[in-house]
Amino acid sequence: MVTTIVIPHSQASEPRVEELASIGDFQEVAGGWLEPFDIPVLGITFWANEAAPRQHERMNGRATALCWYYNVRSDTAGAIVGDVVVAGTVTPDGSAEIPEPVLDGLLNPHEFVVQISPHDDGVWRDTYARFGNVYEAALWCMLFAHSTDPGPGFRFTVHKPTEESHGAWGGGSW
Repeated sequence: MVTTIVIPHSQASEPRVEELASIGDFQEVAGGWLEPFDIPVLGITFWANEAAPRQHERMNGRATALCWYYNVRSDTAGAIVGDVVVAGTVTPDGSAEIPEPVLDGLLNPHEFVVQISPHDDGVWRDTYARFGNVYEAALWCMLFAHSTDPGPGFRFTVHKPTEESHGAWGGGSW
């Protein structure tokens, strides 16, 4: 069994944890043959139905925002459609567990703070942009960064009142 997160395409349904035993289980949840989208900096892989774009499935805004933010492209012009299964990237020992900070960030509300590096010089400053989930923070950073290209760098961090923490989410500018 592998602990996974299912990110439904419908915004009305929340991401959820599911224990899946086989590749067939992944295919059943995603709705067909699988196409992987690795996000190495987070140690995870998104598994989506590779035929979903041709079947005119609905866009998965949450999965697409994270892939765009981490600069992961697909054959579907960058949009990921349908329900997505998230698992950890397979390690040399064969495990595929989602790292705990990523699991927590994908499932639970946090205050994600958008930071800007005005001259993309590596000096980061907090903005007033705050989001309750990682998906909205990623989308905002991606949209704003692309609207100012070339220009400042954007990233988001998890706000912790007692310490400066970039955790698994911080990782560089655009």
